[in-house]
Amino acid sequence: MERKKRWALGPMTGPEARQVTEWQYPAPYEMYNWAEEDDPAELLDGSYLACREEDGALGGFLCFGPNATIPTREGVYRQGYLDVGLGLRPDLCGKGLGQDFLRLGLEWARRELGAGCFRLAVAQFNLRAQKVYRACGFREIAQVTHGATGDRFLLMVWEPSERRE
Repeated sequence: MERKKRWALGPMTGPEARQVTEWQYPAPYEMYNWAEEDDPAELLDGSYLACREEDGALGGFLCFGPNATIPTREGVYRQGYLDVGLGLRPDLCGKGLGQDFLRLGLEWARRELGAGCFRLAVAQFNLRAQKVYRACGFREIAQVTHGATGDRFLLMVWEPSERRE
């Protein structure tokens, strides 16, 4: 287990965006690798935050809004949630950093974007990430099919306790 990290959040830079596109996740997580046909300019459109380690190295990213969604065949996205996407640098995955990393992003979105309810999509096979999201208070609301790849995903939401059913 890696010690707790201190992260600094800030706008994604061009060199950092290039780093993200070069990250290579091992099987079975290779679906998270940046595809050649994906436009890296998306990483610089303002919806992505770089998460830097204490030494300034890029440790991960957070994404908020439409770029954090996946195309679904079911059309289940409803208003009232801020969509969240995130990624840790491959060598940091599986080291117990996920909860603090996600909580930092949610706190930032509450403070800077005024968000109160969050939604994310996670690959159905990715039990490691699902465990992190559940530990942070997310719950599953739907199983969906990615409109382009056919992969199965779970949609999960976090809501303040007074909104939960």
